[in-house]
Amino acid sequence: MTGATQHEAHHVDTRALRRIGIWAAMAFTVVLIVMYAWWRQMPKPSAPRAVAASGARLQAHAPSDRERVLAAQRLRLMRYRWTDGSHRYAQVPIERAMTIIADDAAHPAREARP
Repeated sequence: MTGATQHEAHHVDTRALRRIGIWAAMAFTVVLIVMYAWWRQMPKPSAPRAVAASGARLQAHAPSDRERVLAAQRLRLMRYRWTDGSHRYAQVPIERAMTIIADDAAHPAREARP
């Protein structure tokens, strides 16, 4: 190689960087001012109107109502009854059903031989 090849300069042009930074800051400020002005022009949401209730919606005796419903559910779970009109399926009390399942698990069915 006969001649030295010229590479880029290794110095940073700080004046150009400063100008770019100032322009970016000014553009950012202008964008913020325009957005704020646009936001101020937008219509404000109206406050929700209070609607008068057309009657009391509260329970007068909530604890006793709850106890009455729970008692009815317990009674329904503790009774035998048919669940369909053709009398194929029956409802059994939970304690009795658990006993039946436990007995079936304790005595597995023997396989039938041909």
